[in-house]
Amino acid sequence: WKDGNFPYFQMAMGKTSRRIDTELALRRYIDDINDIYLDSYENSWRIIQRDNEDNRRPLSHDYFESLCEEDTDTGCMSLNLQGNKNSVPPRHRLVEDDLHLVFESVVRMEVEALDLSYSRIGDTGAVTIGEYLGSKSVPLRYLNLMGSGIGPDGAKGLFSQIHSTSKLEAIKMAVNEIGDQGGFAAAKFILRSNNLRSIDLGDCGIENQGILRILYALGRKSEVVSINLKHPRTLSTECEDKEALVNAIQSMETLDSLFVGNWGIDDLHVQLLSQAVLRGGSLTLLDLTCNRISEEGAQAIANLIKNHDKLQHLNLDGNALGDNGAWHISEALSQNTPLKSVDLRRNGIRGHGLMILAEGLIYNFTLERCYLWGNVFEECAREEFSRLQNLGLLDNLQMDIIMYQVDGKPQLCQ
Repeated sequence: WKDGNFPYFQMAMGKTSRRIDTELALRRYIDDINDIYLDSYENSWRIIQRDNEDNRRPLSHDYFESLCEEDTDTGCMSLNLQGNKNSVPPRHRLVEDDLHLVFESVVRMEVEALDLSYSRIGDTGAVTIGEYLGSKSVPLRYLNLMGSGIGPDGAKGLFSQIHSTSKLEAIKMAVNEIGDQGGFAAAKFILRSNNLRSIDLGDCGIENQGILRILYALGRKSEVVSINLKHPRTLSTECEDKEALVNAIQSMETLDSLFVGNWGIDDLHVQLLSQAVLRGGSLTLLDLTCNRISEEGAQAIANLIKNHDKLQHLNLDGNALGDNGAWHISEALSQNTPLKSVDLRRNGIRGHGLMILAEGLIYNFTLERCYLWGNVFEECAREEFSRLQNLGLLDNLQMDIIMYQVDGKPQLCQ
């Protein structure tokens, strides 16, 4: 800065040049450079990863056992073999032929947590894993198979072979196209298992009948504490799936986490859902992303926030609360409930609604995280959040927006 004016910059990039004479233009220029760097890094990483997959080095027990890690707090042994992890040297994505060595190492090292996410094991690998889990000698309690190319046949082979007395407590099958047939197999496994506490079936291409079977099974297993059923492929137009969800929640006294994004939940059903959650009383995390919740639904959720003494995390990203819905949420936040994080991104909240939310945040001393990006920050809202930031009233709150000044006017970025 010189005499209060931004200096003139002429920056060359290849054979092109760009005139930069404002702070905002410089910020955008730096963002462009950052994007170019990230694209270059990601492309080079893909080349390394692809070469590593096509020219696979021979594996051994020693290789897998060297990757085992012991949790210093619990003493549990874990083996992380994620196919998308940036490690040095780069790891290849496991295939079905590698699983025999993996599970022999699991038994030898008494591994309790195994992460095989984003591998290439497919259906045959899932069946092989089911065979090992059918053995009482496998000590696994946590299994992550997210994004591993498993289809309906693989899911049936996996779930049908897991022994009822298996130690498995949590299984993550998200982003595998298991469909209704896989959903039916998962429902039978839920009913049969004695130790299951958490199951993740989000983005699994499960349709209405599979969802209903799973909810029926969950309603009879009160021990389950975490359920992820987000983004099913199709749901009933007669709302029987939402009613089944409400009935299942009422029966699950220990339910701690519920993920039902992209369910088409409207105001009426969020009211029923909130009542069921209040009666249950144990839920600490509720994820309702990308549904159809508007003002009336926001009123029901605000009532849930005020009267539920355990709810700590609430995700309403991608709904339609609007300014009136924001008013209800703000009123609930001002009462210092146990809520620690709330996600209100992309809810069509405009300047007036954001100002009301800001007022609710002033009087809340328990909230730790609040996400608002994707709403319409009109000038009045930018000025209000800038004022609160300058006064230090938001210092203890983690947010996804940052306020700054350009030519004396408040602006914000993500």
